Order: sequence, then structure tokens, then C-alpha cells
Amino acid sequence: MQKVQDVCSINPKNESLPNTFVYIDLESVVDGYLQKENTILKKDAPSRAQRILFKNDILFQMVRPYQKNNLFFDKNGDYVASTGYAQIRTNENSTFIFQYLHNQKFVDKVIEKCTGTSYPAINSSDLGKIQITIPKLEEQKKIGDFLNLISQRILSQKKIIEKLETLMKAYREKIFSQKLRFKDNQGNKFPDWDYFQLGEVLTVQGGFAFKSQLFNKGTTKVLRIGDIVKTIQLDNFKGVYSLEVPDNKYLVRKGDFVMALSGATFGKVGKINCNGKAHINQRVATFRTNYCLEFFYQLVQSKDFVNYIYSIPTASAQPNISNSDISKYETAIPSMKEQTKIANFLSSIHDKIETEKQILEKLELQKKFLLANLFV
Repeated sequence: MQKVQDVCSINPKNESLPNTFVYIDLESVVDGYLQKENTILKKDAPSRAQRILFKNDILFQMVRPYQKNNLFFDKNGDYVASTGYAQIRTNENSTFIFQYLHNQKFVDKVIEKCTGTSYPAINSSDLGKIQITIPKLEEQKKIGDFLNLISQRILSQKKIIEKLETLMKAYREKIFSQKLRFKDNQGNKFPDWDYFQLGEVLTVQGGFAFKSQLFNKGTTKVLRIGDIVKTIQLDNFKGVYSLEVPDNKYLVRKGDFVMALSGATFGKVGKINCNGKAHINQRVATFRTNYCLEFFYQLVQSKDFVNYIYSIPTASAQPNISNSDISKYETAIPSMKEQTKIANFLSSIHDKIETEKQILEKLELQKKFLLANLFV
């Protein structure tokens, strides 16, 4: 057992800042990965820009460390970090030390020593006194290199997903603005699109006003806005139960898609892709149609529709929209055959994204398992 300060130098003394540098603040890093690089001038730098970084330095989040926005710095060039981080430098294997400090078991020890409630934080002195157990340098290198390989694979997988999602968004906008049109199987153009209000081609069903005091009682399963994700598994979502049994028109079924009408998940849509039985509450809407439902699932994620629902004035601080507002949205709709072509095309990209996400999930689970067993 050794203390962190016995094997690491914490916040080593820095020289003066370079005239221009990339500034890394607490929002630049997400769970071990640098998400953005903002170049600023020394004269415009915030007072917290003080940690001049060298390759193989480690940044450990001091404020709200449970967020785990820590970073193993492996870049060249002029980079400066916020004092919201502890800058850690070591003669041990820095990749191993980063993985050790980034592991949840170590973070839990940090949290125990934090002070404050809204913004719990630890100071560098207390951080340095936390005890750690590390193997010899040769084993550190093997473990560090192996975990780093998985980390890089995870990062690559995230970039693949990001590129596919960007591609999906670009195609969606081209299609619904009619800059990209499809042809039938004989190579002929489809008919021109006609304008409709959504209510003319979709049934938009709002939810039932359950009484909250009856939640977690009875056997009626309730689908709420916080349960809406890209794919909804009715047997697994974190729903509540109620004593009230509403009319069957509030039931969701396989093949529906739903939308959050208010709150933090406002405008988010999700598919019901499995058999199950749940009722929607009043802040959720279900969409059904005799046309191609997948086409409309993609349509309500288009930029124009999203801009429309956010333009609806509300009396509350958070955005919200009614079923009738959605029904009044007017847009061009293609023929049923072209709807199907569009839906199949966009679904193929969506399916590819979901496959890549499953690969990412497996990689993250593998890394989590290894961290839990390597750092006992």
C-alpha cells in the first residue's frame, strides 16, 4: 500500500503560459475522452487556466469527481488545463496509473473525502493521501497497454457511431427537403409530393391523466416521458404502476412510436419494438397510421419538424406541445411507395447504428469487467 503522493507528483510547478494554447476545462472531457479542443489566447484565458500539460500527464477531476471526466493526456503541443483538475505526473507507468485513478473503486474513495453538497470537491492534499496498491513496473505496463488498447477501440467505436449519426441526419434533411428523391424499381420518378397536415395522415393519441398518488400500486403499467428511448423494450423500461385502468385507446402496442410532449425529454421519440402492455400518460403521445409508419418516425425527427414544435409558445418554463399542435403541422408527403423506399433506406442506416452501439456496449462491459477484477 502506498499513497498517491508517494508515486505521483500532484500539480507540479508550471512556467508561464504560452501565448496561444488549447484550453481544457471540465466540459472538454467526457468519461476519459477529450471531446473538444478550444484554442485561446493567453490574454483571453480564464484565471483557472494554469495547468500546463506535458505528454503522459493525467488530469483528475477535483470538482464532482463522480462525473469521471478524467483524461490521460497523450498529445503534443501547447495545452493548458483548468485548476478544476489535479495535474498528476508519475515515474510509474502513466497509462496504468490513469486507469487505476479512473476506476470506480478509486473514485469512490475520492468521493468519501469530498466536501460540499451541490459541488462536492476534494483538494490535492487529500487526494494525495489516498492509498493505492500497484504492481511492479513491468506488470503495470502490460495492464496499462491492454486497457489502453480497449479504450482506443471504444473511442474508435464512438467515432464510427458519430459519423453514422451525422450521415443519418444529413440524409434525413436532404430527403425531407426533397433535395434527394427516389425512383421506383423501373427507374421512373415517383409522383410529386402533396401537402397535408399530420392529423390527416396520422392518428396522434395523447395519454391518460393518471393520478400520481396511485403510482406503484396496482397492475397497470404506465409509460412516461422519461422512459422514451430510441428502442423501447416494454418488459424492461423503468415504468411505474397504477391502480387506475384507463381505456384501451391509451395502450401502446408493437409497431407504434411515441413522443415526449414536455419536460427534459421533450420531442424525443422512441419505437415500441416488442410485445408488451403499457398505457401512456398525458405527457406522451402515440402515433399510428395506415401509411408507412417508419416514414413518419423519421419525419418527426427532421429539422423542420423539430423547429416547428419548439416554435409553439408555452406558458411554462419548459417546452411542451399538445396533440392538436402536432396534428396541425403541415408538410409535403410522398406516395406510399416512395414512403416505403425512404423508410427502408433510412432504416438501413439506423440498423447499422444500432449494431455499432451494441458492439460499443460489449466493449464497455468488457472494460468494466476487467477494471473491476484487475484493481481489487
